[in-house]
Amino acid sequence: LSLIYILSVIFIKPYNAINNITFPVNDEWYYALPIINFLDFKKIIIAEGMAAWSIPQILIGYFFSELFGFSFFKLRLIIIFFSILNIFLIYHYLTRYLKFEKLKTIILLSIFIFFPGIYLSGITFMSETIFFTLFILSLIFFENYKLKQSNLNLIILNLVFIFLFLQRQIGVFYLFYLFYFFFFQNKNFPFKKKK
Repeated sequence: LSLIYILSVIFIKPYNAINNITFPVNDEWYYALPIINFLDFKKIIIAEGMAAWSIPQILIGYFFSELFGFSFFKLRLIIIFFSILNIFLIYHYLTRYLKFEKLKTIILLSIFIFFPGIYLSGITFMSETIFFTLFILSLIFFENYKLKQSNLNLIILNLVFIFLFLQRQIGVFYLFYLFYFFFFQNKNFPFKKKK
């Protein structure tokens, strides 16, 4: 499935280059502007029109641009990497924790990753892909915590949650579910209703 995704990306050619110059597509400019500011002024300046802070994305883009130079094509490569990572993480989550059959998982994943809005976000420098990576990671560490009651999984879950919130502030709604679990479902917690 990942190979099909990579081949489709090569076929679509998300670099949109004319004379080796790449141009921003959609809202890529808003998400790249803080990286340009960080490269030039060495401080994070959030663009006025950004719907999300995207701090992890800014930091990843900054370090990648420091190493390889700035271009929209190179920033898109970061998102394509996270899109491929999402395929593996979703597959792992659905088959291991939700016990989906492998064939059904592959069919669902194919529908999901090739859905036009998801696909476009997965090949352009938008914030949804990294947010989704962090969200799936948080679900995986949450499930690990529920199974093993390991403090390490809880610490990692909290770190991932902080990055999730810093990527897109809508991630705060995930906190409500965690609150519900820890206060009302966790069998070791004092607020759990006795049966």
